[in-house]
Amino acid sequence: MDYQAELLREVKHKYSISKEVCQAYQALPRHKFLTKFSPDNVSWLSATPENLPFIYGDNSLLLYQRQGQVATISQPSFALRMLDLLDLKPEMRAFEVGTGSGWNAALMGYLVGRRGQVKSWEIIPTVFHQAKIHLEKFDLPQVEIYQGDGLLEIWEEKEFDRGIFTAGAWDMPGILFDVIKEGGKLLFVLKTTRGDLVLAMEKFSDHFRVYEKIPCKFVALSGPSLGVYFNDLSEIYRTKGEISIWPQGTMGLGANVIIGRDMIFKID
Repeated sequence: MDYQAELLREVKHKYSISKEVCQAYQALPRHKFLTKFSPDNVSWLSATPENLPFIYGDNSLLLYQRQGQVATISQPSFALRMLDLLDLKPEMRAFEVGTGSGWNAALMGYLVGRRGQVKSWEIIPTVFHQAKIHLEKFDLPQVEIYQGDGLLEIWEEKEFDRGIFTAGAWDMPGILFDVIKEGGKLLFVLKTTRGDLVLAMEKFSDHFRVYEKIPCKFVALSGPSLGVYFNDLSEIYRTKGEISIWPQGTMGLGANVIIGRDMIFKID
């Protein structure tokens, strides 16, 4: 049985996925980015042929869990949907925070092509080294991965066309406004007491506009860059209004405004 093809058929029943993203998926088999994994957070399996039904199930898989740090490989249908929303094109520069298995970074590298660039950060050393091994199986010189806290390092790498998070935070760091080009797109995972959200947004000259808001469930970001968060942003989860996101100090306060640490969320 062709488990990879069967999963793609299942994904297409759920979402409308672009031809380019489907081609990336077919070129970069998910099982090539796994060594050991847990399908149930209890038992651990190897990426062997008899375990392909688990690998090509439409579920996230646990890669690492120790001392409060967790890494997963995302649910395939949702990972491909996020890439579709990100709308990567050849020759673009993109970043990822949360390398995990390396699969998503590889898919991004395929989409931007040899003349593009993808930079990805993974904070857990063990997970980083495994991802490096996985990526070395493929000819993707445009993909560079780093071990460290991505939010501390991307400020040196400004002017990205695209950015994506594969783990969530309780607030949106202000540095993200500076690293995305005007007209660029960012997929950020916001955690709230109501649940997690992917906020897909486009950058304008003075703010981000959210063009898609999707309930989800992601592991939490870790690292010293996160700092302390003071406000519950769960109203963003509940609202059905349009959302724009402004750096602190760039707009006046008023009705339908939610104050984050670095950013102001305005609901229209």
